[in-house]
Amino acid sequence: MLTLCDRVPEDISGNIMLDWTKEVVVTGFKGSFEGTQDDVSSVIIDELQKVDVENRILLLIKLDASYEEVMKKIPELFTEHQEFVLHLASYSEQNKTTIFIEQKAFMSGYTKPDKNEFIPEGNRVKSESKEQELVTKVNVDDLVKELTEKCGLNGQKYGGLTVEKSEDPGRFIEGYTYFLSLDANPSSRLLVKIPAFQGECTKEAVASPECIGDVADMLTMCNRMRVDTNYTRDVVVTGFDTPFEDFDENPSAVVVDELMKIPIENVKIFPHKIPVAYEAVTEKLPELRKNCPDDVLHLATHSVRNTIYFQQKAFSHGYCREDINGYVPEGNKIEDEDEEEEQKKLKPFVDFDYLVEEVTEKCGLDGERYGGLKVEKSDDPGRFVGGYLYYLSIREGPVNTLYINVPPFEGECTKEAVANVIREVIRFLTRNDF
Repeated sequence: MLTLCDRVPEDISGNIMLDWTKEVVVTGFKGSFEGTQDDVSSVIIDELQKVDVENRILLLIKLDASYEEVMKKIPELFTEHQEFVLHLASYSEQNKTTIFIEQKAFMSGYTKPDKNEFIPEGNRVKSESKEQELVTKVNVDDLVKELTEKCGLNGQKYGGLTVEKSEDPGRFIEGYTYFLSLDANPSSRLLVKIPAFQGECTKEAVASPECIGDVADMLTMCNRMRVDTNYTRDVVVTGFDTPFEDFDENPSAVVVDELMKIPIENVKIFPHKIPVAYEAVTEKLPELRKNCPDDVLHLATHSVRNTIYFQQKAFSHGYCREDINGYVPEGNKIEDEDEEEEQKKLKPFVDFDYLVEEVTEKCGLDGERYGGLKVEKSDDPGRFVGGYLYYLSIREGPVNTLYINVPPFEGECTKEAVANVIREVIRFLTRNDF
């Protein structure tokens, strides 16, 4: 399984980089709500300001309860922040003390005017999405169960406060916001609807680290955020299309082609072939991430026979080898890294021992099959274009990212055999926690 998120990247000496934090954007709505002085979600935002969570940054935002505000602010928000987003909204139902975690958002049906008497054109979300409904990839059933157990919400605590899954976010501003959010990235977005405070169901109880505060924390805890396997996972796979040594075709590009011949259940692969050039990978990276994939897999070729390497680290400095254009990065370092700083290394959140064990077993790599093909972990991705891309990709965060060196094809170590192993790696990444 993927390791816990508190296994943060380390510097070159193995010390934890304490500034590697995860950002959680939390939105609420300001203004009054159905007779109350302040919207409940706004009050919770104020309470969350009092919460201090280690290695977490809570970016708390209050939005005007208007469609125009949401249409303007939400896209701007995702341009700057691509990690975890928790939307809070109020609802009114007399004597109801239930927190609803919404699973779906809908494109149309927005007929209720906002405070400015504005109604969206066509009663629809302003989006290029072709889907009528979007579903979060967070496993809401598991989240509800864990919150209920951890917080002891047995119907008596906090005035009978409970947590439930819902598939009806409403067709008002909060539902409109949620659709825009899921359209940007369904993997780490949630809408939570909060009841009015009454009796023991207080603002402090709802905003406590055991309740809403814990939902925000859960979004960043990889070991506790389980993705529902019924959803299709989007996986970006890259290879290099520049010839390798005596091969007319680069084996990494050949493997990318092979992967597309046999579908993987609940996985959609987005293949990319990139020239072996530093500027090419730098320019390509935004395209690789623009649709917020769940996993990113970078393939490159090495000359070690019958061995596939899973690279555990990426390095910031040392790129002195010329690419196909004769170019070397300025200062022999990753773009935007301080030349005066000591070399950094980044690590993906992958349990490599378990990955090697699982793939070896699943593929039957007993030392004889596929001409003795084996998989191993490695700490040396090289200081060339592939390693350069790996560092950039991990730094981009927050999705699973892995760099793999594949061998040249010879004898029983065929392109089909290598592709079968890479398919199992993809299954491993997509069936384990994000």
